Amino acid sequence: MTLEIYDTRHALVEAASARIESALKAAIRKNDRAGLILSGGSTPGPVYEHLSTVELDWRKVTVGLADERWVAPDHPASNEKLISETLLKNEALNATLLPMKTRHATAELAVHDLNDRYQTFEGRMDVMVLGMGPDGHSLSWFPEARGLKNAIDPENTNLVADIQARQSPTTGEFTERMTLTARCVKQARHVFLLITGQAKKDVLESSDHNLPIRTVETLAGERLTIMWAA
Repeated sequence: MTLEIYDTRHALVEAASARIESALKAAIRKNDRAGLILSGGSTPGPVYEHLSTVELDWRKVTVGLADERWVAPDHPASNEKLISETLLKNEALNATLLPMKTRHATAELAVHDLNDRYQTFEGRMDVMVLGMGPDGHSLSWFPEARGLKNAIDPENTNLVADIQARQSPTTGEFTERMTLTARCVKQARHVFLLITGQAKKDVLESSDHNLPIRTVETLAGERLTIMWAA
């Protein structure tokens, strides 16, 4: 993996946007389409805003989510809402979004149908943008969550898994989640982990080998680029 340090968050936003743009254009040139997996959060939001102004053939880009809270798409906590409002406008208006939230009452009940939906990305996850929480989670791989073992199991052939996290200041009240699995991180061509603040950098550099972010690092290997700014 590669760790890149930026002097300002603005510099991180510009650099991340440029990297993602380059990877998407390369995928379109090679395969005539591209798969883009995005996370929620305050750090990547400005990156998506910047990307929305980039000129490329967005009609050939399919956007999916790394994880999602089990809330309505118009809920303020919805990652789908964040991505719709920050990316799917301007030049990127014609990109195709495949939501994670379904009509099912629970995430667990939705796994089968959502796994079928996300087969679109099988072998075509060109870019994956991830964040990390202060507890060391990424995607919705929360420490000690019900469903975590299944989600990070390298033998699990599903692309998605339901998660029930333990409530904490990091999860807030929305502990029921849907997440991509280890299979997806393992096959993503470019994985960008965007983090800001000294506290998260300290977590990243800690010696705790049990943090879920360590699993991301192992699965992504040299395809992982960590981009940090204070």
